[in-house]
Amino acid sequence: MHIQCSSCQTVFAVEDKEVSAVKGRKVRCSVCNHIWIVTRDDALNGGMSLPFASSGASASGKKKRKLKWILISVLVFGLLLGGAVIWRNIISAILPSTIGIYTALNLDILPDISMVEIANIRGERQGDTVRIRGEIVNISMWPTHAPPVFISVQNMAGAILAVKEVEPDEPIIAAGKRLPLNVQLILDEELRSDVETEIVAIAVARMPKSYQAQ
Repeated sequence: MHIQCSSCQTVFAVEDKEVSAVKGRKVRCSVCNHIWIVTRDDALNGGMSLPFASSGASASGKKKRKLKWILISVLVFGLLLGGAVIWRNIISAILPSTIGIYTALNLDILPDISMVEIANIRGERQGDTVRIRGEIVNISMWPTHAPPVFISVQNMAGAILAVKEVEPDEPIIAAGKRLPLNVQLILDEELRSDVETEIVAIAVARMPKSYQAQ
């Protein structure tokens, strides 16, 4: 079928099958860039020599759709990358194989001490030696990195008699699970048996040494 631009009157040839009998088709004039909707009722009668072939808007539409999907893909990739950085502590606890990737990118893995608590701390004193036991408990719904624990023995006046930072036996604590904590401290001097002492245990938000070595 033949159609004519309603703006510059240029005549074009269009395949009949490309024009819907119901909705028609949007086309663009290759001479003046005018865009309009063509229906089969707009077909010209009779044959004629055509200076130009028709130029539809479908190519432009395809380019726009392609650009749209590219932008969406870039946006999704950016969101995933940002999430991987922001949530790296949880992600690396779920997938320990990613720890090396984060450290290679100079992104520290820091234990989230809000996800753990130190429980059941108890000590046994023999002379100048204090044997301390306890547990690191994951109180969250996600796996988490086990933090180092700063343990000190103090007298009731608050003076520190011995102190030590303890690395956990396991690097990761599963959700709701516990890690045993065992340490032995040597006091600066042997205390009388009637001298009362207090054990203080604090989780440290620091990158474990085992990760720093990777």
